[in-house]
This record gives sequence, C-alpha cells and structure tokens, in this order.
Amino acid sequence: MPVEPGEGTLQDAVTDVNDVVEELVEALADTVVFKHRAHGAHWNVKGPAFGAYHELFGEIYEDADGAIDPLAEQLLKLDVDAPSTLDEFSQRSTITPPSLTSDDPQVLARDLYDMNDLVLVSLDDAFDCATDADQQGLANFLAERIDMHRKWAWQLRRSLANAADVPVVAPASPPEGSEVEDQGEGPDLVTAVYGRGLRVVGEAELRSTPSLIDELRVGASDVVEQRVAATSVEIRSNADGSWQLEGLAAVFDSPSQDLGGFTEVLKRGAFKNVLRSSDLDCRALVNHDPNMLIGRTTNGTLQLEETPRGLKYTVQVPDTTVGRDLRVLLERGDLSQSSFAFRVSQDGQSWEDDPSTGGLVRTITNVSSLMDCSVVTYPAYTAATAGVADQTSSRSSEQGTRADGAEQGEQADDLARRREEERARRQRELRLRERLLKQ
Repeated sequence: MPVEPGEGTLQDAVTDVNDVVEELVEALADTVVFKHRAHGAHWNVKGPAFGAYHELFGEIYEDADGAIDPLAEQLLKLDVDAPSTLDEFSQRSTITPPSLTSDDPQVLARDLYDMNDLVLVSLDDAFDCATDADQQGLANFLAERIDMHRKWAWQLRRSLANAADVPVVAPASPPEGSEVEDQGEGPDLVTAVYGRGLRVVGEAELRSTPSLIDELRVGASDVVEQRVAATSVEIRSNADGSWQLEGLAAVFDSPSQDLGGFTEVLKRGAFKNVLRSSDLDCRALVNHDPNMLIGRTTNGTLQLEETPRGLKYTVQVPDTTVGRDLRVLLERGDLSQSSFAFRVSQDGQSWEDDPSTGGLVRTITNVSSLMDCSVVTYPAYTAATAGVADQTSSRSSEQGTRADGAEQGEQADDLARRREEERARRQRELRLRERLLKQ
C-alpha cells in the first residue's frame, strides 16, 4: 500500500511518491488493456494489406506485452503490490475499449491510434510525477516508454493519413477472388508506411524538417522518399473492355520545387540498375496507399521502362472497385499526377550549392530501390502538364503547372499542419473525457 504521509518535508516527499504510485498503476493498467486490443487486431485483421497490418499490429502488441513486467517491477521497487487481475486492470485503466467487431485494417488502426493516445497521457502523467518526486531512474524508464508509444502514434497516424488522402470510396477488403487479392500484397512495399526499420519522407516532411537534408546526404539506409511529378496520365482502352493506365512517375533533368532548402534533379539512367535487378518488386498504387493496389511488376500487371523523358509505367488496371473508381477520378481530373517511392544510397547522388537561391541542388544519378509508382494528387516536380489524355490541352502551359504545383505543395503543408493540430486537440479532449469519467 502507498506510504502514509508524515510531517513537514517528509509529508511532501511521501505525497509525491503516492502520486507516482497512482499514476504508475494507471499507466500499467492502460498498457495491459492496450496490449490486449493490439493483440486482437493482430489476430483478426483482414484485407489486401493483411500482411502489413498483421505485422504492424504484432509489433505493437509485442512491445506493449514486453513493457508490462518492467512497469510492474517499478511498482515493486516502490514497495507496492502491482495489480494482477483483469478486474483490477479494467478498474484502474483510463481506457474504455469499444466493442469493435470490424476486421477492417483502417478501423482497427484508428482504434489503436486513439487508445495509444490515452496510454501516452498516462505515461506523461507518471513521468511528471516521477520527476517531481526526484525518481530519476523511473523517469528515464518512462521516457523510453513514451518514445516507443510516440513511434506507434507516428506509424499509425501515417497509415491513416495515407488512406485519408485517397479520394476513393472503396472497401478495405475487396470482394473475395478480386484481382487485388490475386495480385497479392507482400510486406516489402508497406515497410515504408508501417515501419520495420524504414521511414517515409515526403515533400511536407522535407519542408518542415530541414535536418533531414543531413540524413539524405549520407544516404540514410532507413529512409524511403516519395516524390510526385506533374506529368501526363493517360487512359488506354482495350478491345475487350479492359484498360491501361500510362504515365511518367519521374521526369529526367527537370528541377523540382523547393523541397526545404534544396531542389532536386533526376538524371537520365537513374533507374537503369534498379530496373535490371532480379529483386525488383514494385507496386502500382493510388496515393501510395497499399490498400489501393492496382498492379505489380512480379506478375506483369505493372511494366516499367526508362525512356529519354523519365520513368514510364504501364498498368493493366483490374476490374475492381478501386479500378473503376480510379477511372472516374482520372476522367474528372481529381487525380492527375504520378509519383514514385524510392531509396538512394550515398554514391547515387551529389549535392552542390545553388548561388541563385542560396540553397542546394541535389542530383540523383542512381536509384537503389524502387518501392512503388502511384497516381497521386500533389506535385513536387513541375516538368509537364497533367491529366487524362484528352484533357491535357486545358493545362498545357508550363508556367500554369508550376503555379498550380506551388499552390498544391502549400496545401500539402497546410494539410499536415492541420492534421497535427487536430491530433493534439483530440488528445486533449480524450484526456479530459477520461478524467471526467473517473470522477
């Protein structure tokens, strides 16, 4: 049991320790409930991106499970018995898990994201109390747990943000036997989104985090980059009613917009080696979302070719909900650019000062890994017009495309900022709601 207060400064010290115990029990209970929820998501998730979500949820629950015993031991060090029954954990936890029956990966990810926020709140409170009580060892341990849950927040938020960016209303689990399932969904692509040692770095991240330049210059092995090119996207109808999507995912010798202190140029031949690799397994997606798979190089539904202009892709689009919705959005002009996700080693690039801007110019000569080619919304490179073949004339001027690209890049930054503000607001509301429920 917590120590009874005494007199004077001793009373204050004991009160601080009792506060630590209270918050630590809450953090332990929240971690237990969170672990069971993540384990359930790991078991029950379904859909075309099963492998990626199954692994992500598994990593989360294994981490939470591994933290339970150390959290309990911290209580024992304070001479307090740790709760040990499900009833005790349920009563002490700030989390009231909803009764979800969905196997939709996005629903499960949103559920875990919200619950992870509550775990972060309890860990933050315990950390503050440990610091006030001068329990430095405990504070260091809690800081490590906070870092891990911030990692899960980042990865879950990334998966949800990518899905939210896609203006396609489609079920996460296509009808059984559809082409999306037939093409398969392995874990290699989605490591960029769901972790396993890799991080996605897009235009918004580059602009908001100047320190990333230093990592790119040394060829950081854990970074997967995403770039978008405003190039023509064309629909080719076949006699049997099927259709192909063609476009340039990347453009050679065309400077990008400002990516946060530097511009970027891809040189001819940058994809030559990766396209010849026997390990190439590139996917065609919508907005880099693994749930929106439309083709893959390993089964021939995605074909890649380096042309004098850039990296050309051709996709045999499946007759699925995603494929049909994609055609409508292309014809309306809602989706009009192409993109690619890639990695570059240190010897595949060079950096030089740009006297005209005061920034840097990055020249990419060799792409070491090609993760996916996607139809997307926001441009980074501004080499050409964008749209379906018979709609390109209305957007044919390079000047207009550059202006549109800059505006859309700003919109991407604003979107990222608004999402972060919404996340912080939601966390504050969750904290207040759970506090009121406990009263």
